[in-house]
Amino acid sequence: MINMTGEIGKSIPRTDACGKVTGKTCYAVDFYRDKMLWAGVRRANVARGRLKSVRIENALKIKGVRKILLAADVGGTNRQGVVQKDQEVLADDFINHRGCAVALVVAEDRYSLEKAVRAIEPEIEELPPLLSIEDSLEPDAALINPEYEGGNILLK
Repeated sequence: MINMTGEIGKSIPRTDACGKVTGKTCYAVDFYRDKMLWAGVRRANVARGRLKSVRIENALKIKGVRKILLAADVGGTNRQGVVQKDQEVLADDFINHRGCAVALVVAEDRYSLEKAVRAIEPEIEELPPLLSIEDSLEPDAALINPEYEGGNILLK
């Protein structure tokens, strides 16, 4: 570690340490304003599957819910990624991990948001997960990204 005087191997006291450990430091989540909207995500919660539908009718009835967005509501491409655009912003077909976002909820308060997220009902046909690199490289392995030539290999 290099400190401000250029000495190697000496620790530098962090100027923000005291505020962080005492809870006095404020983060973005600590700032609230009147009429602020809250956003949250309903996740797939299955390791692998095919998304059949997402029922949002009950969630839309909850007082304070302003909007619920699904994959069809994403303008432009619904893909993101650093090397390849292979990660969905909101799931539209395949679920490849438990954390896949199925719907985005915007609400007037935290309570309405949490209630709406729980009320969203994704219908997912569960598929056998790929649990290791070896499994994913088998000749008959399910393809994580079937639209890409490399199948389950991102780069060689």
